[in-house]
Amino acid sequence: MHSLGDVMTYVNISGNSPFRNWYSHELDFDMQALVREAITNQLVARGRSLEDTLWLKSVYPDLYQLRIKKSLKPSRVRILLRIYLCFEDNDEIVLLSGYNKGINTSREIQSGEIERAINLLNDWRNGNGRIENAEFLFS
Repeated sequence: MHSLGDVMTYVNISGNSPFRNWYSHELDFDMQALVREAITNQLVARGRSLEDTLWLKSVYPDLYQLRIKKSLKPSRVRILLRIYLCFEDNDEIVLLSGYNKGINTSREIQSGEIERAINLLNDWRNGNGRIENAEFLFS
């Protein structure tokens, strides 16, 4: 359906990628591996057909939340990661931002992260920024 070349990331007019910053600076190596695995094995492989599954939920028109959930045994650490994204007409997947819900599961935090993703989506759609290949995920 998709290829790894179809995975893009939003870059704002200042040259910053909220998704890349989150991925590179807030996730450890194991969590980065989970993100790469979910993007490759679920999002790239299945695309929009993931909608309304445990993996992908629509949270706003054209805005989706990729949900990554894992329990690490024997420590029973719960990992709850959220990635906000959209699909472009030419089947590109655009990663906007992400957050670690496992740190704080409050509705207020989640609502704030969704609002932030909506603003990023609107900024990009209004011409404030660009998209670039997310090859850093797979190199």
